[in-house]
Amino acid sequence: MEFYRYMCSPEKAKQFVKEKGTLTSIKGSSDAEVPPFLEGAATAYKAAKTIWSTEYIQWYPAMGKETQDALSAL
Repeated sequence: MEFYRYMCSPEKAKQFVKEKGTLTSIKGSSDAEVPPFLEGAATAYKAAKTIWSTEYIQWYPAMGKETQDALSAL
């Protein structure tokens, strides 16, 4: 659990954004130094008032179960 907290900390999330050139869903990660091609996406991310997520587990129950089983096996 502590390792997960470490990996999801705002500092590590910002480091990930900077090094990998992609945004994460961790709050504050869009405040990182982003490459020029991500500036528009980071601005839109910061301005978003809602959160969107896919509910594939409801749409595809068999795939959802396989995903949950795989994650549990980790």
